[in-house]
Amino acid sequence: MLGQANYALDDRISSFYNFDEVLDLYPESKLFNPALEREYDIANDFLNGHKRKFLGLRLFGMQEEAIEMLYRIQSRSPGSPLAERALLRTGDYYYTDSQFDLASDVYAVFVKEYPRSPEVPRVRLRQAFSYYAQFRGLKFDATPVIDAREQLVSIIAEYPELAQKENLGPIVARIDETFARKLLQTGDFYKRTHRDRAAAYMWKYLTQTYPNSNAAGQAKRQLARLPRSAIELPIAPTPATTGPATAPSADAR
Repeated sequence: MLGQANYALDDRISSFYNFDEVLDLYPESKLFNPALEREYDIANDFLNGHKRKFLGLRLFGMQEEAIEMLYRIQSRSPGSPLAERALLRTGDYYYTDSQFDLASDVYAVFVKEYPRSPEVPRVRLRQAFSYYAQFRGLKFDATPVIDAREQLVSIIAEYPELAQKENLGPIVARIDETFARKLLQTGDFYKRTHRDRAAAYMWKYLTQTYPNSNAAGQAKRQLARLPRSAIELPIAPTPATTGPATAPSADAR
């Protein structure tokens, strides 16, 4: 009752500690689960923007404290439906707050811990988008976009209705175009540094792996400008499936 009263008086921190005391002192009480639910409500309020008062004014955001509260809830009742909700709420907060590295990590844990949850398709989709959002551009590490593509292709295969609803096919095609442009730029780098054979290999690999991409047309035009001695190279083997290809080292050729 003291916790409920402090909550009604908008003293959510004191309210949380009141409910926490119930959990510490009376773990066998029938009030254990209701107290845990109220703690979740408090954490959720803070994540939704409720601020702590100071001198009568709402000044301080409590998001970090709310994440800690959700973690404590999971520790109190591991594997329970409420722990599942707490973990999912943590991932969704990071996602909406554009902390995509943390979101992808939390979603990965959720899929591992609750593989039968009905939320798994949505979680995996957000996990894929979190990976994709971490890709900073063609000049940077491509690992996030590789992970995003792998996840999206898996979702398309396992959840075709969701894939159609979210229009995932064009997203995968856009990712493939990104890889094609990366290969094109790599070839351009080799050409600028006077490594024509390496450039030719990279552009050939591009035209074979992503033949329908816009970058493939540019690569063909670039190949036509190279000397014959650079072009006469063994053709890269065609991948068994179209995917985020990473060309073998052109220098080795």
